[in-house]
Amino acid sequence: MLNRTEAPSVNEIKKAEVIRASEFRLKNNIPVYHINAGTQDLVKIELLFPAGMWHQPSPLVGSAASTMLNEGTSKRSAKEVSEMVDYYGAFLHTEVTHDFAAVGVHSLNKHLPSVLSIMEEIISDSVFRQEEWDVYIKNKQQAFIVNNKKVSFVSRKKFAELLLLSRNVLFPQLLGPGQKILKAKGQQQDKFLTEIIRATKRWWNQDGKKLWRVPGL
Repeated sequence: MLNRTEAPSVNEIKKAEVIRASEFRLKNNIPVYHINAGTQDLVKIELLFPAGMWHQPSPLVGSAASTMLNEGTSKRSAKEVSEMVDYYGAFLHTEVTHDFAAVGVHSLNKHLPSVLSIMEEIISDSVFRQEEWDVYIKNKQQAFIVNNKKVSFVSRKKFAELLLLSRNVLFPQLLGPGQKILKAKGQQQDKFLTEIIRATKRWWNQDGKKLWRVPGL
């Protein structure tokens, strides 16, 4: 019987098995990294684009563009896109890091063709409707107010400001310009939305079309 009053013995890890990704290239020379692990009838696909925060022309453009991709296309509203993804039992997400923006999906293998068509649509045919944009700004403003009452958020922002500005390095998503955009109204906010749409067309649509229009894929 296990004696829970005694700590388990500590053993050295002699060998760690790490599954290596195999690499191949599509006909348009885009690299694909593939990992075959597990026996579940499930697949995860993640597309990376050079559209991270380092590439954004203004603060918050990268994160806003990434979030708004899910908010409807010219054919479907945000609700319809969400319902279609749920219908196939899939999970679709977008995120942005310092270097890359990503669109990822988890899906059952049997539903993958249908889910990929939805994924293609939000990348190449995303539409930023005014009502969805208003909701996004309102949510971000509220989150900003709440976060500024948290010691961890304020201290992290101040730490980045002291550390990075002294070295002439700017993380705009943490510093002042981003706050001004969230507080902007009227023409200032319209200008920000226009800038996001332009960035999205440049970052996502062009690369997305190159990726998806591969003969024989």
